[in-house]
Amino acid sequence: MPASTYNLFDEPWIPVRWTHAAPLPHPERVGLRDLLLRSGDIATLTIADPPRTPHCCASCTRSPPG
Repeated sequence: MPASTYNLFDEPWIPVRWTHAAPLPHPERVGLRDLLLRSGDIATLTIADPPRTPHCCASCTRSPPG
């Protein structure tokens, strides 16, 4: 069985939000090629922040002992 491949340059995987003036089409995700070619039409990346838990935040902001 051949190994499956995923072309990050062409396959849509980066979530984006388009500017109002951007020409159609407006896919929800783009590959690296479209990200670079249409960067002027992209308002922002729509990547969600990872969830934070109280335990994680407390340990990240705690001063070192001593």
